[in-house]
Amino acid sequence: MNIYKLQGEILEALSTPLKDIEFDEDFKLLIAPFNFGDFSLNIAFKLAKVFKKSPKDISDELIKYLNLPYFESLSNDQGYINIRLGHLFYRDFLKELLDKKDTYFKKEPKYKKIQVEFVSANPTGPLHVGNGRGGVIGDVVSNVLKSRGFEVEKEYYVNDAGNKMDLFAQSIRYWYLKNFYIETDFPEEGYAGDYIKRIADVITEVFKNRFVNYDYKKQIEVFKVLGEYILLGDANSHIEELEILKKNLKFDFPSILESLKLFGVYYDNIFFESSLYEGKLVKVEEGLELPEKLAEILILLKERNLLYKKDGAWWFKATEFKDDKDRVLVKASGEPTYTLTDIAYHVDKFRRGNIKAIDVWGADHFGHVITMKALLNGVGIGGDFLDVILYQIVHFFENGSEVMMSKHTGKFYPLSDLVLKIGKDAARFFFLVKSADTHLNFDIDLALKQSLDNPVFYIQYTFARLHNIVEEAKKRGVEFVDFDAVLNEPLEPVERKIFNSIFYINSILDDIAFDYSIHRIPNFTLDLARDINFFYQNYRVLSEENPNLRTKRFLLVQASLVALGFMFDLMGIEKKEHM
Repeated sequence: MNIYKLQGEILEALSTPLKDIEFDEDFKLLIAPFNFGDFSLNIAFKLAKVFKKSPKDISDELIKYLNLPYFESLSNDQGYINIRLGHLFYRDFLKELLDKKDTYFKKEPKYKKIQVEFVSANPTGPLHVGNGRGGVIGDVVSNVLKSRGFEVEKEYYVNDAGNKMDLFAQSIRYWYLKNFYIETDFPEEGYAGDYIKRIADVITEVFKNRFVNYDYKKQIEVFKVLGEYILLGDANSHIEELEILKKNLKFDFPSILESLKLFGVYYDNIFFESSLYEGKLVKVEEGLELPEKLAEILILLKERNLLYKKDGAWWFKATEFKDDKDRVLVKASGEPTYTLTDIAYHVDKFRRGNIKAIDVWGADHFGHVITMKALLNGVGIGGDFLDVILYQIVHFFENGSEVMMSKHTGKFYPLSDLVLKIGKDAARFFFLVKSADTHLNFDIDLALKQSLDNPVFYIQYTFARLHNIVEEAKKRGVEFVDFDAVLNEPLEPVERKIFNSIFYINSILDDIAFDYSIHRIPNFTLDLARDINFFYQNYRVLSEENPNLRTKRFLLVQASLVALGFMFDLMGIEKKEHM
């Protein structure tokens, strides 16, 4: 028995009173308030407009038809149908859960593709701790969508074609030449972090003075590629110098992709912005030729009368799609803007067969959301193709003080340092625990605690405690009866609550797949762990003499172990069997 089967049986039972009703809205089983039942049914509120009656009166009528064997009792609370489930339900639920284990929480494949793009930080410096929030959001959203049956591709978009990369290369060039006593001006708005000097030192060690006599343009090209590879761990280039670097690289801090792997984040694909500039040049108009992937966007918008030229630049009529102003796609100089490359990138996502693209951005990119949706409408894909998860800033506190960070000043806390200090599990959990749209205060000192005050330690300790009960039962050869034990003994309130919480997991995940509220996962897991520990402290399991009670409680231990393990997998947290 699972929540979908139960909802199906409810609809079947209500098919008689609803047979002449066109009823398209979904109804939901909700967790009922304490002492009101196990679940509540909100269907009467969905039908109030159809029947033109109060939800309470509708519920009174519907209850007459809900004579299901799994229901012990029904009541009407101001229109909500409160359901108390019987022992037969819990027996069948536990049978299916423990037979299927974690697949109980996974839907059948939908054969529909969704692409999730996240982090995508410019490869101009090591990942700082603030990137961690976007990383775990994208990763866990992907895990949830996979559990709902979608094919998910996780992608990192490398902005390797913009002005920031030029400044990055110029900053490396400054320190590289300085190693040979050649003084140049440090670039205005260049990157001042110590890591830039270290990159220049690595390049010097591998290549000696090879680049000193290169012309400026060639130096920038080479330093951009080599610096990108050192920091990112990948590069969209085939220059000879890169192959030499790969064979000889020794660097004392992890690349962006290595940092993310330490954090438990792995990508299916790396997409380079520079790849959008590959291919033949296509004429857009006299005097303007662009790479074909960019040119086709302009040509399409032009055909749809959504493009105009003003002051030498090409503008998209974004205001026709509720943007606050029209947007420049090509500057008067003929240079494509970031907006043009970004829409070309999203068109590429669509052409790869995705039904949805999900982007995870910092909240400071809020204004770009409506522009991208406007452009997707403009090219005929539709703005609904793109969902954007915006996350707020993270404030990190250590020893009572806030830790400041900035790539430009060089004063920042690398993500890899945080993960190595507090561990992957604590880092992921603490980033997840608050809703993405709220500011997050990250307490590094709490994350380091090896005590029950630390929520990560607490949930992992709970898992280990349950695992120990199972192992101890095997060692002692404790005997149990079959699942019918659940029919023969009353359920304590905490047992009923734990079973109901586990049964409801699929409904929670369906909601999260729709609204991306992944903070519910760690909070649900913590609440479940608290209930499990209350049960553990108040009820004997292996030492219980009554075989029915012993079996029922051991089934709860096994079910809780499956549920916690699955939630840990969603969060990317280790299932520790011993602590």
